[in-house]
This record gives sequence, structure tokens and C-alpha cells, in this order.
Amino acid sequence: MGTSWLANAHHENFWPHHSWPEFAALSDDARARTSVVLPVHGFADHGLGLPLDAEEVVGSEILKRAAMGCDSLLVLPPLRFALAPYQRSTFFGVDADTAYDHMREIVKSVKSAGFAKIIFFNTSPWNEELAATVALDTHVEWGMETRVVNVSKLGMSFHPGAPIPARANAQAAAMHLLGLSAAGVRANLERAGRGDVRDADFRPGNFQQPELLAPDESLDGETILAAVAAHFSQALGARASRPPKPPKQAGGTPALPGKGWHSRDYLPHFDQPGLVQSITFRLHDSVPAKVVEQWRIELDCGDDGTVVPSDDPRSVELRKRIAEYEDAGHGACHLRDASIAELVENALLHFDGERYALLEWCVMPNHVHVLIATREGHTVSDIVHSWKSFVAKKANAILGDQGAFWMPDYHDRYVRDEGHLAGIREYIRNNPVKAGLAKTAQEWKFGSAGHPGSAGVPPAQTSGRDARAPRNYLPAFTPAEIDSLPDKHNALVIIPAGAIEQHGPHLPVGVDAILGQALLAGTLPKLSAEAARRVFVAPPVTFGKSNEHDGFPGTITISARTLRRVLYEVAAELCSMGFGRIAILNTHGGNSPVIVYTLREIQSTLGMRAGMLKAPLSLELSDHEARNGIHAGEWETALMLACAPELVRMDKAVRECPARPLDSVAWMTRDVSQSGVMGDATAATAEKGRAWMDAASKALAAQISRLL
Repeated sequence: MGTSWLANAHHENFWPHHSWPEFAALSDDARARTSVVLPVHGFADHGLGLPLDAEEVVGSEILKRAAMGCDSLLVLPPLRFALAPYQRSTFFGVDADTAYDHMREIVKSVKSAGFAKIIFFNTSPWNEELAATVALDTHVEWGMETRVVNVSKLGMSFHPGAPIPARANAQAAAMHLLGLSAAGVRANLERAGRGDVRDADFRPGNFQQPELLAPDESLDGETILAAVAAHFSQALGARASRPPKPPKQAGGTPALPGKGWHSRDYLPHFDQPGLVQSITFRLHDSVPAKVVEQWRIELDCGDDGTVVPSDDPRSVELRKRIAEYEDAGHGACHLRDASIAELVENALLHFDGERYALLEWCVMPNHVHVLIATREGHTVSDIVHSWKSFVAKKANAILGDQGAFWMPDYHDRYVRDEGHLAGIREYIRNNPVKAGLAKTAQEWKFGSAGHPGSAGVPPAQTSGRDARAPRNYLPAFTPAEIDSLPDKHNALVIIPAGAIEQHGPHLPVGVDAILGQALLAGTLPKLSAEAARRVFVAPPVTFGKSNEHDGFPGTITISARTLRRVLYEVAAELCSMGFGRIAILNTHGGNSPVIVYTLREIQSTLGMRAGMLKAPLSLELSDHEARNGIHAGEWETALMLACAPELVRMDKAVRECPARPLDSVAWMTRDVSQSGVMGDATAATAEKGRAWMDAASKALAAQISRLL
């Protein structure tokens, strides 16, 4: 997904990735069916030896997995600024009125877009009552159907007063996603302050500093995540990814639209887009055809031309025999050659996120295991064919051979539920260990368990904290690590500020927030090593003041008062941590006036050196575009083509300019533009975007360096 990191979420149901016409095109019935999820995550030390953003790491992964089986679901970026009542153990919080207003204003924008159902998915023990209050009030006042799902009701909890098993589950899940060892967590606990819990039995209790909990090494984080996600999926009303049982025709042949159940050579297949599928394909000499044929006859496994579904006991036994035979290392095992194994891995990764979501994979010496979530328009048979044909041609060139490389058929099995999913993940990741090829799954180089760019969680990425998040991200630290940072007063903390608002028919509503992350991703590596050690990034302010775009569905707007309070509270938190300099990287013009007067207040009351960063426009823009291209025009479209091209629809791009000058005039977009575009989006190219992004990030790096 390029550098479009806003949260760890599925692309298809993530609100910021859709354009306003896509929201407008939804029928009343579709809007009525759709539930909108607002995740609520806090930043806290829960006494578990984890970084401050552990709630978001775990919660976003649970939500993403649970959403896999859900129809009619849209997920908003998380609300990261809510209640943080304890000065020593909770961070980046706001006062109760601001938190309440912030949530209500987001819900109001959802209602304005025509949706009537909202779910607050809350991981924070300190925000359960806040979410319940907002849910009730919005239901009473606006008639919306509101629900609260707290992670504490799903089998795990971050509350320091919760039962130990629930706390231990949250700890194990976070350790798994972040790749933290038990020794590392214990070291974090040793650096943490002693517990300070008062009146634990007198509600609400007083948890100034949570009691510490050592990790339970017997717990498996992946299994816990799968169970909690399955529980949440049921709460969302999801359907499991089990296809319908095929109706029978005469002679026992299934009849389904499309391919459905069918057979090629000796294996049954169920090929319908939208399923999670476990796939195995093999080298041509890994399991001789005559051996398989004999097993088919022995097991009465479809040797008369009938199709035996993959969960039939006969198919299960056939699959078991084949797996044991191939794990024994029969045949030439060409996939032992690192160059060929790399070919396979690159083929699997190439269309990840486009034709399928790659969840797990393992390249064994004579066969390959893959777990994917298929996308509409792409069948398993076509996907596997593309992998095999690409690799066969390249591998035969390496080997100097022209013969058969792969066995003609492949095995696929659809995933029935979260328990089944967890078992398949475990099998694929540990296949090299079971075959005696590695001591641990992570030692095996050509698999998701040991791959440096993936931990095998959908969609393929490094962990619950997305790898595209900016480096030196403060919530990724523990409180003790923040306390020990040297010379914080002279360091610089960047606060990204964006918006979720319409950007014409060709761009998603998340443009401003996405471009802020893209600019950070391009700027931070351009700093000198010395400067980079003194620059940190605060949690992003994703929602902005965007009421000028009211009337374009998909826009989420908060008030000037709420924006000012959030920015001020973030600055105050940083000041209390010992930082003396902040710079707000703003990528939404509607935020600018509020930011300017808030920065003056921060300077005067907190005594911080505070200002605003802004990427300069390219000098290559025409005079006309420089004057009129103020929204979703050539500049923003080109940058999006450079950093997140999969979210841009150039076939929908338009040129529309305001009919009158907008200087010194209060205006709303609907008064001056029908499309939402103010500029010439049709002139944008990815080449321009890459050049402009590079120039802008260099300019920002120079600005930052001057501030240090």
C-alpha cells in the first residue's frame, strides 16, 4: 500500500481509501446495512512491559482479522486522543469534554454521510465509560444504532485490575505481534516504576501505576489473537468464510455458479473469489503420479471421476500421505537453490494487495505452501497459474532445462473459521521445523515466519505496528525509554496534522493524512545521522477541521475548538515529558488558522519553541495552477500517484477551477466546485509526483535541520 499508512487496516473496508462519489453512490439500503467502526485506542503503561501503543497494535490486528468475514463494514482511522487519567502511566490524553466532543463530532460526520449504525471498538480500560456515554447520547439525540465492543469482553484486557489470565492474554498477543521476547519484556518491567494501586475494590479504583505482570511463556499469542478475533467477528455479525454446500446434480456432480467444486487431475478444488484459501503446489517429481493414483484407488478418493470435497475424510487422508511423502525430500528438490526459492517468493509477493492478500507462505525444497485471501475478479486457478508459469520459465533458464518444472495440479482448501485459520498458519510456518530443516520457524529464510518484511499477518506486513509508520515514533517507546532519552529539551517532536475529507472523484478522502505520512517517510531518511537521533514523531492528528467540505459524503470534520484542544494537550504532554521543541506538519489548509493561534498559545503558556512545517509547492506548477490548484489538483494528485497510486483513479480526474478569486473570502467547496476539485487534476503524472515529493522532502529536511 505504498506509504499510505494511517492504521493497520484492510484496504477494502478502510474509510479513508474511498472517494466521496463512492460514498454518494451507495444506495439507502446499502447505507442502512453498513456498520461503521470507530476504533478507540489509548497510550498507556499497563504494567505489562510493552510500548505505549500496545493497545493499537493488538486492537487493530483483532479488528482487521474480524473484518475479513464481514459484509457491509467500514472502518474509520482510530481515535487516539481520549481519556488518560493517570499522570505516571497514561499518555497523550485530553480532558473529558474534549474527548466527548471529539467522538460525537466524528459520529455526526458519519451520520451526515447517511450511515445509521456505528460500533465503538475500544481497547482502553479508561475509555469504556466514555464510549458508553457517547453511544447512548448519540442514540438518544440522533436516533443512530450504536454499540460498544470492549476488548475486555473478548477474552483479554489491558486493565491492571482485570483477572491475570485476561491481562496475560493481552500481553502475549502484543509480544507476538511486536516480536518481543520474554526476556525483553522482563527487562522492560525491571525498568518500570513500582505498582501504585489504591482502592482497587472501591470503584473505579485508583491505578496510578499498574502492578507488574511477568510474561507467561506457555501462552501462544497467535492462538489468542485468532480466538479473540473470532469472538469479535461473531459480535460484528460476520459470516465465516465457508462456501455454501454444493447442491448435487445427477451422478453426484456439484452445481454452482462459476467453477465452484471441480476437479483437475487428482485433486478437488473449490474456486470462488472472496475466500481465504490454503494452497500447495509442487515440483513435478516431488510425488510421482503413479503413487498418488495408487493412493486414490486405495482410499476410493474420486478415481471414477467424481469430485470429493477437501474436507471429506478420504481427501484428508490423501493430503496427509502426500504431505508426508514430499516432506521426506523426494525428487530433485530444485527449490533448495536460493536463487530459485527467491523467484518463488518474489512471485508470491508481487501481486500481494492487488489480486489477493498474502497471509502466510513457505517455500520448501520440493513444494510451496501459501495462504491467501482472494479478491473479486481473481480465481485461485488463475493466481496459481501466474505464479507457476513465471517461476518455471525463470527457473528452467537457471537450470538450463526445458522440461516440466511443476506438477500440473495444485491443492487448495478454503478456510472455514478462525480456528481453522490458526491451525493452517501454524502448519505453514512450522513446516520446515517438522521436516527437520530448521530448529525454529524464524530460521527458515524463504517463508513468512523468517521474512524481514512480513510476520504473516493479513495483509502481509511486518507486525501489528505497520512498518510504514514513521521511525522514532514516540508511542513505540516504553515510558522508561522516553525518560532515558538524552537532551530532550533540544530535541524536536513532529506532530503530523491532516484530515479526512473529500478530494474529488479521483482521490480518496484520506489524501491529507496519507500525504503527511508520505512526506515523513521521505523526509526522515534525508536527515543527517546526528539530526535523526534528535527528531521524534508524536501520534498523528488524523481528523481535522474540514467543514468547508460539508455536503460531500465521506468527509469527517471536527470543530475548531476540538482541534485546538487536541493540539494543545499533545503539546502539553510532550512538555511534561521534557521536550522543548515541537513542529506541526500540517497537510490540510483548513487546519492552518487554528494551528497558528494554538501555537501562539503553546509558546506563551508552555514556554515551548513551537511552529509549523509545510511542504513548499513545486516551482514547476504553472502560474494558473499555483493560483487555482488549491485542492485535489495537479499537486496533490501527482503526489498521490507517487506514494499511493493504487488509490488514484485518473480516469475520474477532472479540471475545475473556481470562477472567482477566493482570497479573503469565506467559502464552502459546494459553492465553487461541483466535483470537489479546485485545479487541474488531469495534468498530474507519477513522474512529476516523485520529483515533487523528493524536492518537498528535501526542503522539509532542511527546515527541520535548521530547527535543531
